Amino acid sequence: MAFLQDLSAHGTVNRDVHTNPALKDRVAQWLDAKAKSPGPRDAAADESLLSFLKVACQSDIAAAQPRLTYDYFERKLAVEQRARTQIAGLFGKIIEIVK
Repeated sequence: MAFLQDLSAHGTVNRDVHTNPALKDRVAQWLDAKAKSPGPRDAAADESLLSFLKVACQSDIAAAQPRLTYDYFERKLAVEQRARTQIAGLFGKIIEIVK
């Protein structure tokens, strides 16, 4: 979500803000690719990053589900999963626009 907020607010992404180990390298690669070769490759770089983000925003939820045994945590995870599903849907829509 922080990635989308950064992009929305500034029209670009500040690599120093995105230090989450799961995203840091991918965001840096994307920014480097966009800086080196503006043009048709931008769409491919955008689509690659967005596809990664779409999967990443749900992968930790899927990994946590089988480990939870208390109803309280299962309900909290269900709420988080709904939010992440909406975010993944948003990434999917953006991917279609970028293509």
